[in-house]
Amino acid sequence: PRRGPNTTRHRVRRGRTETDEAAPGHLRSMADRVAPGAVARGGFLGAAARWLVGATVAGEGTLVVNVAGSFALAATAGAVRSRRLRLFLATGVLSSFTTYSTFAVASASLDPVAGAASVGVTYALGIAAAGVGLAVGRWVA
Repeated sequence: PRRGPNTTRHRVRRGRTETDEAAPGHLRSMADRVAPGAVARGGFLGAAARWLVGATVAGEGTLVVNVAGSFALAATAGAVRSRRLRLFLATGVLSSFTTYSTFAVASASLDPVAGAASVGVTYALGIAAAGVGLAVGRWVA
């Protein structure tokens, strides 16, 4: 295959094509330079989608985005091999659509005891941090 400054080697792993991690250094650094833009564009779309769901789904918008985001993140993690597309979809779109999806997939990926511990600790710390944040917000206002 042709190799040059604008090409990348691909390999097949478990039936899927993925970018060769041994790509020339200038290609990796170029990908690193475009990563913030990919995340930002995805974040804009995810935030707009979350607003749209909240504006159109009465009462259960948060539940809808959390469940849909969990499914979409798991599907992305399982199907997308491109680093740039994963950054755009998972870190950009889905992280601004819902952060719960990341939490759900990470907890489900653990063994049952560690997953339950992760859920318990995350909820306990999250609720405590929210309480402190509310207190600080009220104090500052």
